[in-house]
Amino acid sequence: MPDMNGYDFCAYVKSKAGRTTPVLLLRGSFESFDEDRARRAGADGVVTKPFTPDAFLVEIDRVLAIKPAG
Repeated sequence: MPDMNGYDFCAYVKSKAGRTTPVLLLRGSFESFDEDRARRAGADGVVTKPFTPDAFLVEIDRVLAIKPAG
């Protein structure tokens, strides 16, 4: 993404699609990651690469099970 990073994209999705749209951030195991910035952007979870398909599906299920406030 040339014009925005993952945090910015997450905040954009949350602002356009609503806070109830779940967003997972992906990060590399050797990349720096700012948990506070992810939280402020509205991320619902983080998956660290490499990951197994089963672990990814578990995280998706967890995020989808969260009941939106309101």
